[in-house]
Amino acid sequence: MRLLLCVILITATMANTHFLGTNDKVKATLKAIDTSDFGKNLLDTIALQLESKGPMTDIANLIRDMITDLQKQQHDADESHAAKMEECKTQKADYNARITHATNEIQEATQAIRELTTKRSNLKKAIVRHIKTLEMLDANEKAARAKRKVDNKLFFDRQEQTKLVLDALEVIIPKLKAITPHTAAETFMQLAKIGASNPIAALVEVASSLDADALARCIGLLEDLQGDFSSFLESDLQNEINAQVKFDNYMIEIAEMRKQTKQQLANDRAELAETEAALVAQRRRLAENNQELDSATKGLSAKTVECNLYDSNYQNDTKQRSGELDILE
Repeated sequence: MRLLLCVILITATMANTHFLGTNDKVKATLKAIDTSDFGKNLLDTIALQLESKGPMTDIANLIRDMITDLQKQQHDADESHAAKMEECKTQKADYNARITHATNEIQEATQAIRELTTKRSNLKKAIVRHIKTLEMLDANEKAARAKRKVDNKLFFDRQEQTKLVLDALEVIIPKLKAITPHTAAETFMQLAKIGASNPIAALVEVASSLDADALARCIGLLEDLQGDFSSFLESDLQNEINAQVKFDNYMIEIAEMRKQTKQQLANDRAELAETEAALVAQRRRLAENNQELDSATKGLSAKTVECNLYDSNYQNDTKQRSGELDILE
């Protein structure tokens, strides 16, 4: 009854379809008034105004003010919503950009770590090879020096013994050539002075018993032996010179190889240190960007929830104000 009274009074007062519109709209408006808190509060306000016997224009003005206020609220809400949605778009784009950048950084860091790990392994192996090469060079040099020392001593021993034989031959051959039946005893006495155990004395003693042909053949053999020993002395000297030159060249080769290997070792150790530092940097890069990815992903999720909630509230408020405006209009 109160609803019907208020509607009749408002209709009579305004006499304007702007507030009521068609019959269908009137029915819908009456239903909305009767089922909503806003409508009930509005009717209570109008009822109080009627009970106080205030002028109907006050009710009309109140309704106009409420319509104006709701329209302003909606206008402000539209602007705030547009600004908020733009802000959400910008911030979500920023989060997505951070996610993309962090993802790319993670991929690059992961690849770099894989390559640096392989490089570090290869450098460590190379360093071990260099160290073993240096140890081998040291061992080879030590062995070569020891052998050269032995060979050199043997050379001087051979030279000394060979010269002794040649010296002996230089003494005995002329003496043997001088042997005749009349001089054998004298020659023997001269050679025997060298020593009773000297083999030369025994040789002369035997030679003195030989006939002329046999003695000549013996002297010829001794002269051949003298020539062989002289040739051996020269060739042995040349071989020793060649061996010493070969040894010196080998020492130079070892020294050069050692120098190059030490340089390679130093370079690889320096590069290994750089690689280790790069690995630390890339691992830090990976960790930082994993944190950044997690932060940006959570930020995007939170911002999406926030923006969706804001938009949902805006839509609900807009729907509510639209309904209230329908009631008022």
